[in-house]
Amino acid sequence: RGNPKSEPLNPNENPSPEFQPLGFWIFRISDLAVRISASTAWISAALLLSFWISAAPAEAAVWYVNDTSTVGDSFTSAAGYDTQAGTLALPKRTLNSLEGLLIAGDTIYVDAGFFYEPDTFTIDTNSIWLLGKDSASTVISFPDSTVASAYAILANPSWMTTAKTNITFRDFRVTNAYRGIWVIRVNNVTIDRVRCDYNNDKGIYFDQTNNTPTFTANI
Repeated sequence: RGNPKSEPLNPNENPSPEFQPLGFWIFRISDLAVRISASTAWISAALLLSFWISAAPAEAAVWYVNDTSTVGDSFTSAAGYDTQAGTLALPKRTLNSLEGLLIAGDTIYVDAGFFYEPDTFTIDTNSIWLLGKDSASTVISFPDSTVASAYAILANPSWMTTAKTNITFRDFRVTNAYRGIWVIRVNNVTIDRVRCDYNNDKGIYFDQTNNTPTFTANI
């Protein structure tokens, strides 16, 4: 999953382990000669051995996203394509390509460039960091700001039944969305140095959030 972390960025981040298999494994040992004590007879038997291998849960990873240019980049030195793994050496091209891959504690670095997202980017887990280079260099754009409720960076969509917590947005610009950053039932939200402009309805919108989010130097 993603790129293993070499230097944790904050106390909640951990190195990402290699993938470990999880499942029910069955092994058959055929024609095993079993000696019965007090007897010279040998019994040829087939034994079925089965056991459960329990792997440790996957830990947080770093993901990298870049456009097809490396000009002005700070995080990566390679062009991004959605067919790539999302690692430092092989970054993704869009945030949308990470949907379904994120788990709690993951960090996403979006490098300098223009990122044309084809649809809403949905974050549906806890403790996610979405970090750009800065709000002038990392620009996340959507195709149509007039489509109601269709395009946004969406944290915890309304069909999720439980609240989420600890999501950080930092150092990027989001534009041409219906709602730039749309947060639903997420506690402990931090938005730092984010520019939201030319979004049709709202730049930043909070819905059913129980505590006060942290804002720093946003436009």
